[in-house]
This record gives sequence, structure tokens and C-alpha cells, in this order.
Amino acid sequence: MAVTTLDQRMLGLGTTLTDHTIVAGDIISFADSGASNVIKRDTVQGVLDLVPSAGATLHTDQATTSGSAWTFGSIPSGTKRITISFENFSPSATSKLRVTIGDAGGLETSGYSGMGMYVQNASGGQAASTTYFIINMSESAGGEILNGHCVLTLKDAGSYEWVQSHVLQMSAQGGMFGGGSKSLSAELTQVSVSLVSGTGDAGSINIMYE
Repeated sequence: MAVTTLDQRMLGLGTTLTDHTIVAGDIISFADSGASNVIKRDTVQGVLDLVPSAGATLHTDQATTSGSAWTFGSIPSGTKRITISFENFSPSATSKLRVTIGDAGGLETSGYSGMGMYVQNASGGQAASTTYFIINMSESAGGEILNGHCVLTLKDAGSYEWVQSHVLQMSAQGGMFGGGSKSLSAELTQVSVSLVSGTGDAGSINIMYE
């Protein structure tokens, strides 16, 4: 923890120090020891200038051993980045993954822009969607094991515009990658991952927000 030492000449003899809450707009004075204790002052720009960020927060891990959709809610106001982590995720049948985002009004299923691609040995494929962020898998992906990340980043807080990118490994066969964008009508509060067809039969998913 940093320690601030106050020059006695700034306080005067017999001065009693008391705790005060510093808020944006307050003016703080300092004695510059490198300039013969010249008094300097500055305006506090905001609490984040004084208090370090709380950092990233993990949500509750969800098993993907059954079901076809996994939703993460209660994402707090001010979140600017969300990382979706897939560990040994396996679909029961050939499918594609969809990622949808939403605000307090619900998950949104329109207005997406983006594409998902995959490579497998000497072949590959691509697919686009306007109803969700698409993570495109091999045409023979049933039973494959997926590991990797999908990252959502807030681009414009005024228009609630988010951009997405993903990179995942697909067993020993290849991998998936892609990106997209989507504007919400309000602050993001929830994220959902689901299979277009089939169910999950192994692995888990979690998100980290910051």
C-alpha cells in the first residue's frame, strides 16, 4: 500500500487529522519535495483516478453435459468486456453455436452482423448470421471437443455497441474463428450460448466480465 507523507508546514502545529471522503471535483494540494516543497494542487477527475479497478470477475461455471442453452445474467452496469470460456465442450450432433446478448428487456435476436469460419485439415467453411453471433463448426463436428474463447468488447457506450471475436480449437481436427458486431437498446445485462441443434454432452462454459 502506498504511503503519503504530509509536510508539517502544510498542517501547522497541533493540527488534528480527520477522515474525509474524496470525490470528483475536489482539489488536492501536495508539497513537491523535488521543488523545495512548492505547493501544487490538482482537481480530482474521478474515483477511478484514486482507486484501482476491482479487476475481472468470474461468473458461475455451467456444465454443458446436457441441455442446449446456457444463459449468464446479472452482469453489472459498467461492464466493458466479457470473455466466454469453453472447456472440453462437446455437442451431441453436428451443429453451430450461437451467442446472443441482451439488456434488461431480454436477449436480442436481430441486428447482428458477423461471420464464423472453420478450418479442418485441408477443408473449411463459413457462415453468416444476422440473428446471433455465429460460431461455425465443421460439418462433422458431432462429438468433437471444443476449447477456447469468445470475447465481447464494448465499442461505444452511447450506442451500446458491442464487437465480438472468437478463436476455438476443435479436437485435433482444426479450429474456428470469426467476429461481428451488435448494438443493444440499453446496457448489457445478459449473455447466452446455445446450440442451433442437438445438445451438449460434455464440458463446461463460464464467463468473466470486467
